[in-house]
Amino acid sequence: MSQERSELFRSVKTRLSLFLGLLMFTFGFLKFVNPTIDGWFHVQIQESHLPHSAILMGKIAEIMTGILFLLPRFRPWQAVVYGGGEASSQQPSRSGCSCAASHCRVPAAHRRESDSRRPPAG
Repeated sequence: MSQERSELFRSVKTRLSLFLGLLMFTFGFLKFVNPTIDGWFHVQIQESHLPHSAILMGKIAEIMTGILFLLPRFRPWQAVVYGGGEASSQQPSRSGCSCAASHCRVPAAHRRESDSRRPPAG
């Protein structure tokens, strides 16, 4: 896959995640505050012959799903570049980058943090 297509795919995926997250969170929230939408949801659950407890679980699940779609948008991601950039053929080892190798351009503070989470070799 070319670099341009990869960037386009990542952009579309990010926007779709944002759209779905906002939509699901909004409708989940509206089921608590808007009597019309809440009534529609009650009828759907009752017509499906589900127990009454499914109403509250459904509302909470919809809000949580919306939050999970939105969560990656607010998490800071760190890009790791191996070797000389995009055209580099150098890849991390099978066990992952040690962040102490010369090919890794991750800040020193991150190296210490990631090394402390890595299980001891042996």
